[in-house]
Amino acid sequence: MERSFTKKELKLAYSRLIKRYRPESAPEAFQKVRQAYETLQHYADADADTAAVAHLIWNHLQTTDEKSVEDDGTSAEDHSAETPEHDDAGHESSSQRSHHRRQAHRDVDPWQLAKAGEYEKAYAELARRRFTRPHFEREMLQRYWLLTLHPELDRSTTAYDQLLNFAITYRLSDEVERLLLAEVSNRPELAMKNQIWKLISGRYNQSFRLSLLRLRWKGLLKDDGDEVVLQEFEELESQYFDDPAQWLTIVIQLLELVVVYHPRLRQPMFDRCQTLLKELESQGVHQQELFDRADYLISNYHDFFRSPSSLVRTSKSIRFLYRRCLEVATELEHIESPRRREILLPLIDQIVNHPQSSLMCLDELLKKGAPWLQILSQAIYQLWYEEYSQYEALEFEGLKSEAQRDTVLMGLMSASQFSYNSLRGRVLRFCLVHCIDMTKLVPVLQMIEISNKATTPRADMLLKDKPLRSLVQACQIGI
Repeated sequence: MERSFTKKELKLAYSRLIKRYRPESAPEAFQKVRQAYETLQHYADADADTAAVAHLIWNHLQTTDEKSVEDDGTSAEDHSAETPEHDDAGHESSSQRSHHRRQAHRDVDPWQLAKAGEYEKAYAELARRRFTRPHFEREMLQRYWLLTLHPELDRSTTAYDQLLNFAITYRLSDEVERLLLAEVSNRPELAMKNQIWKLISGRYNQSFRLSLLRLRWKGLLKDDGDEVVLQEFEELESQYFDDPAQWLTIVIQLLELVVVYHPRLRQPMFDRCQTLLKELESQGVHQQELFDRADYLISNYHDFFRSPSSLVRTSKSIRFLYRRCLEVATELEHIESPRRREILLPLIDQIVNHPQSSLMCLDELLKKGAPWLQILSQAIYQLWYEEYSQYEALEFEGLKSEAQRDTVLMGLMSASQFSYNSLRGRVLRFCLVHCIDMTKLVPVLQMIEISNKATTPRADMLLKDKPLRSLVQACQIGI
């Protein structure tokens, strides 16, 4: 589950897992799923920043300090069992010494203090250590979580600043990278800080740097910071002079931001990207998939701003949806799966409100052979499968009977002269009325004969109609 979730989302996740881990075949896994479900019920329908979710995080994070203390105490107690205790009141038994040692450790362990609710003492102890101990990264993360949950503990800094300063000073781990990207994604204005540029231009993980660069340039272009973007672009060009493959990735990333996210003419930046792409191709860089992606982006840029294109001649609503589809599909490529739902649902609402324009827009994506249609189709199907697939009720024979009763549908399937768009509209209506996916309907239509005429050719056309199938699933999710 995400940090914020509803009871419905929790029940759907629970039902999927207990189908996979049944009590008779996987009793231990089933018990864990059941226990997690009962625990999380108390936190459903809570905001991401509520105290309940915050305490849930605290209670489930563990440190090696706590484990080492328990191990130390266990070994001491085992040893005391073998040694006879002294009756002399002036001497402590080994078990008493072990107890006092554990108690003293808990008194200064910031994690134990925080779990006991003594946040000020915990933060003061962490501040005193100043990242000098062997476990300095773990203590930095503890300080980060303390300031996230209780910002009033230190008015001179923020949790994000602590994390960023640590990232610049020390080597980054996967956990620190993940937290930094989450912070910058949730608050894009943070990407404008100079420290972020230090991370981007430094010797850190390549995918991490590219993710930060994308977030930074996206914000700068939105605020008309074209000059800053071009200046940083030139700096990176000199840095990646000996690594043309990585430089190609950065060029395409800038081209993507110019074409997809910020719909206005940026001819100098676009021309610069085109020139660099030609130079890299002439150098023999073997990244055909990236060059194909660049061709799609250049084609879309021309479609948006040059009148001979078919897209410019379409209505304003279709052009808006087309650009929105590109933006959402591009975003889906760069984010983790838990956030895909919140990005996809607003687009689905637009599709449901304008089904005819949406179908024409998806047709345009298919006609251009753009990879974004496949990305959108897969994302819509995944969301549809999670939320809707279990509601299919009609089996083959029942579906066949309902299809034969629909005289309009049967007429469109058998008429010698017909409009394929009319057939698509009727299929969409049939699927929504009967709560069925198009892939369930098409095999039925292939088996039906009307006046000794086979309906297979038109059913095959429907089977290959990816835009229509995506529209059906999107409408079922939206409704």
